[in-house]
This record gives sequence, C-alpha cells and structure tokens, in this order.
Amino acid sequence: MEVLYSAEADRDIDEAWFSLETGRPAEGERFHADIRATLAYIERWPRGFQLRYGHYRFVPLAVFRYHIIYSIEGEFIVVHRIRHMHQRPLRRYFGP
Repeated sequence: MEVLYSAEADRDIDEAWFSLETGRPAEGERFHADIRATLAYIERWPRGFQLRYGHYRFVPLAVFRYHIIYSIEGEFIVVHRIRHMHQRPLRRYFGP
C-alpha cells in the first residue's frame, strides 16, 4: 500500500522536527528515522492497530512521544496527523 500524507501531517512533522532540532542537534534526524521505521511497520501490517476513533488508527513511535494517526482509504494508507501526546489534550488528535 502506498502512504499519503495530509497537509496537517506534513506540518506536524516540520514543527516537531524544528522543535527537536532547536533543542538538540541531530534529534530531528532521529525523529525522521523513527517515523520511517514506524511507517515501514504500518505498510507491512496496515490493519495491525485497532480502530480507535471512527476509522482512524493510532500507532506510537518507538522512541519519541508521538503518535501517527492514519486511516486506510482503499489502496492507500493516509497519514492524517503526527501528534505529541501532550499537545492540547482536549483536542489531542484533530484539533488545531
């Protein structure tokens, strides 16, 4: 299955990368590597995580405290958000 990213997911990745790189050099690259490894796992087993909110599935990253929120849309895996689990807890998944 091919992985597609929403505009929000792209923005989430950029913001997290910038935040991590500002704090510690090379943390941004570790973050990207963690995302790539998790997405490779999702590609192998796209239905391997339970539905948690409507048709969305949530998978935690191995190293960082972020979740990838995705859905399966036909032949595609659509990544909707990549969120830190302490960002705006009331609107944790899809809020601004």
